[in-house]
Amino acid sequence: MKKLLKILFITGLGTGYSPVMSGTVGTFIGTGLYVLLSKFIPIYYILLLLIIYYGAVFSTWGESYFKVKDSGKIVIDEIAGVMITMWGFQFNYTKYDIVLLVIGFILFRIFDIVKPYPINKLQDISGGWGVMLDDIAAGVVANVLMQMIVYFKIVSFFI
Repeated sequence: MKKLLKILFITGLGTGYSPVMSGTVGTFIGTGLYVLLSKFIPIYYILLLLIIYYGAVFSTWGESYFKVKDSGKIVIDEIAGVMITMWGFQFNYTKYDIVLLVIGFILFRIFDIVKPYPINKLQDISGGWGVMLDDIAAGVVANVLMQMIVYFKIVSFFI
């Protein structure tokens, strides 16, 4: 039972088993958590911290289980990363929020896939923290860009 729960957790309820673009599919789980919980700020932040901590702990176990460093089946890092990207934004089901969500999703995926320096160096860290930290950094960079997009009212160009 514990093994199954760990697998479900690190694979984003099994989305990591997607035959194509498992990271993108896993990112949808994090996006859904954001949409559901963004109005419940303390719960959102506590859940995110738990996801980050247990993501690192269980990803260490997952690398051993899947016998691959940073296995594509492990998507808890994408879940955390996109939640960090959307940190500080509330989702109110408006056209503006939908556009902002899509922009955040795309920005996170770009930084997660491209992994510009120094984000790419974080993957060299061994174990679960190496799995998590590059996506955490990608989420932070994407969040900073999101804050700029909102500040400079760039979303208005897309509506």
